[in-house]
Amino acid sequence: MIRTAEISKLAHRLGLGDKTIEKDYVLTWVLLAIAASRLNNILVFKGGTAIKKMYIPDYRFSEDLDFTLMQSHITNVDLLVAIEEVFPWLTREANITLSTRKVEEHAGGNPTIYLNYVGPLQADINSRFLKVDISRDEALVFPIEKRSVRSSYSDCQTRRYALSVYSLEEILAEKLRSLLTRTEPRDLYDIYFLLVDVEQMSFSLAPKFEAKGLVVSDLRTILGRRQPTFQKMWKSRLDGQMPIIPELEDVVRETNRIIQKYF
Repeated sequence: MIRTAEISKLAHRLGLGDKTIEKDYVLTWVLLAIAASRLNNILVFKGGTAIKKMYIPDYRFSEDLDFTLMQSHITNVDLLVAIEEVFPWLTREANITLSTRKVEEHAGGNPTIYLNYVGPLQADINSRFLKVDISRDEALVFPIEKRSVRSSYSDCQTRRYALSVYSLEEILAEKLRSLLTRTEPRDLYDIYFLLVDVEQMSFSLAPKFEAKGLVVSDLRTILGRRQPTFQKMWKSRLDGQMPIIPELEDVVRETNRIIQKYF
């Protein structure tokens, strides 16, 4: 485990709180533990945290881990057992303590597993937690990639463990689809960031959307309808994840421009 001084130094340099850096550090080690376990054969990493941990190290910070389960016969009980199997490894390799806080099951049998933790700041275990969201039966449009977990923390740099992960195109496709089903500022920010390279991404979103009964063309009007709700949540939901939060109006304008042009 790294010293608190390393946490504080990085937090000061980035203009973020110590707790944000500590959680990011713990998330990194949980990913390394999953990569070193049997979970690596059944889970595919995705979402905003995957952008930071597998592709762009200086991307926004995140609060949870998102995966797709590739073997539908595995039960949620089996998943929890497999996740709890990595706890001793984390204690041995990084002196991080984890315990299961609670498990929720959502539509389609998708589980959310909440894990308490004790990291470098040595807070009470019940005062810190992270979330592991696992989806079943996702329609994948692009090939799965295998990449190493990326981290600048001093005790992680020599750990070259690889994870199965969505491509950036797949992450963008899923974020665009999510835009039609929920109002989450992190989704919009990720779309805004990834759409910068959309001209290099020639792909069809139709299979991804049709699997959830959605229509791609609905993207053309969604931001206009959702902007008032985004406005209420924008800064509060992104606070602590990046030093400077872009103005919502700029994000909506640029995202809408690209959506109108390409979708």
